[in-house]
Amino acid sequence: MAGGALSADAFANRSRDPELRVAQEAADAYERSRIGGLFFVAVWILMCMTAGQNGPREWLIGFVFLALAAARMAVGKLRQRQPHAHERHLRATMTVMMASMAAWGGATAFALVHPDFARTPTVILFATSAVTTAYVHSYPMRTPYVYVGLLAGYGPPFVALLSANRVGAVPIAIGVAIHFAYLVLAARRANFEYHRSIDLEQELRAQRDLFSRRSRIDALTGLGNRGEFNDRLAQGLEDARASRSSLALLIVDIDHFKSVNDGHGHAVGDQCLVALADRLRQSFVAPGQFIARLGGEEFAVLMEGCGIDTAQARAEAFRAELSARALAIEACDMPITVSIGAGEFLPELHPDADTLYRAVDGALYRAKRDGRNRVAQVEQVRTAAPFAATSHWEGPLAL
Repeated sequence: MAGGALSADAFANRSRDPELRVAQEAADAYERSRIGGLFFVAVWILMCMTAGQNGPREWLIGFVFLALAAARMAVGKLRQRQPHAHERHLRATMTVMMASMAAWGGATAFALVHPDFARTPTVILFATSAVTTAYVHSYPMRTPYVYVGLLAGYGPPFVALLSANRVGAVPIAIGVAIHFAYLVLAARRANFEYHRSIDLEQELRAQRDLFSRRSRIDALTGLGNRGEFNDRLAQGLEDARASRSSLALLIVDIDHFKSVNDGHGHAVGDQCLVALADRLRQSFVAPGQFIARLGGEEFAVLMEGCGIDTAQARAEAFRAELSARALAIEACDMPITVSIGAGEFLPELHPDADTLYRAVDGALYRAKRDGRNRVAQVEQVRTAAPFAATSHWEGPLAL
């Protein structure tokens, strides 16, 4: 596939992609929820031990907390079965969390009004404060979920305090209300900070990807550069060898390009390179075809799943079309021709990417030596000498 650089604006848009944000929210919510369910179980056991209660109702409430802890793990199974349903994952996690808060609110309200738990109000209120505070700061992804869970966790014990006939219950209830109001404000702030951190993280990731991509893209033409080509060629050989499939390589060089720069200036020469890159993109668009600028006026086309006969025909068609139709650039129509070397990867002749490249490069020089504006094919002689294509090369040529 022809290489092309994504603009900075495109990467900025990716950093604001709602799907990426939801995926991050769902992942964070699930990871933070995985072990928290056991905290509810542990604190409930502590309350029952403090009150000296170990009856069926206490066991039933404990099993509810255990079931909710198991439900958190079940969300992980959902994530495995539907890896891209991020919004569903987030809703599932937050539904379990709100249910956990509701179960906690109901259990603590029961304990506050029941005489068997008369010795536990301090433990109850301290644990409720810890649970609700942790909930607000651990799940700031969506404020509606936070508010519902906060109300479910603090509402029932607040009502229970107001209805309890205990000395000092009303001042404690007022303190609970003040802490609740604080947590509402804290939830808003936590939500703002959380999403700001996501924005920053995604922006940094986008910039990292942009810099990485730019380091592998030719700045003038937008095609892959020499480093990207080397990696693609090496990987292509490995894949072709493993799958026993075909792989062809073309090396394209502009004939007499020095005269273009000397006669029209380097700005026009650059325009020619850009125009030729566009022609290559238009001509080699099939899946598995990768185009790169190797440097100067030299380009390469890597063609996966393509044998030498097809590659030769495609190269000849490109050469003929370019020879018949001049490049349209701002200054003028610039007639140019190219010489092309073509070769196919053969495991017995090309043990590595460098061997194949040198063989095709030798064919390119042969095309130039024989008069330019032509396609030369690697002489694939299946002998112990892997450089048959270059054996006729007598030395460097003036390009």
